[in-house]
Amino acid sequence: MKEIEQIDDEIDLKELALKTWNGKWFVVSFVIAVLLSSSIYVSLVDEVFESEIIFERQVQISSFVSDHKT
Repeated sequence: MKEIEQIDDEIDLKELALKTWNGKWFVVSFVIAVLLSSSIYVSLVDEVFESEIIFERQVQISSFVSDHKT
């Protein structure tokens, strides 16, 4: 007979919290790098503002006006 293997699919919150806490410097470093690179990009790019509007007016002539123009 074969033994049935038990699969441990339980999430250990303590282990997850420890892994996250141990990786905090990676997360902090990544956030700082993104903030610095985005700040440099924003300061170097020329400001270009562009806007466009489309205005369309529809005129509807009612049948009342055309019937009483005699």
